[in-house]
Amino acid sequence: MRINMPAVELSRDLIPEDRYNFSVVETRVGVSPKGKEFIEWKMKVLDGEHEGRIVFQQFYEAAMWRLKQLLTDMEAPDTFLNYVGDGKDYHKQFQGLKFNAYVEHKSLPDSDKKLADIKHARPLQKPKKNSGGTFN
Repeated sequence: MRINMPAVELSRDLIPEDRYNFSVVETRVGVSPKGKEFIEWKMKVLDGEHEGRIVFQQFYEAAMWRLKQLLTDMEAPDTFLNYVGDGKDYHKQFQGLKFNAYVEHKSLPDSDKKLADIKHARPLQKPKKNSGGTFN
């Protein structure tokens, strides 16, 4: 591995609020410091001025409706929407998912920090319903 630290940018600025095309490049199940489980999507902006920028979105168990809403807006296959189980591997099927969504800045409670929040998703191209797998 070759490392060039002077060339590494420390850009932690949020991408501007706007619509972007995304690809889900990684997913994982995590646990917050307060012990709350979540599914996390690591997404890459596919094009435009902010191409290559990374945005993270977490979906907590208590707010799984947010994930369902995004999947419904994207016209996801029924296999995504009808899942019942422990969730251990559920997140893996989202890797490679491509979609368009609006990024909104959301303030964290009791903090000056803001996060990018993904809303109002739609498919980049019409998916095949009941295809049984990921769709692009």
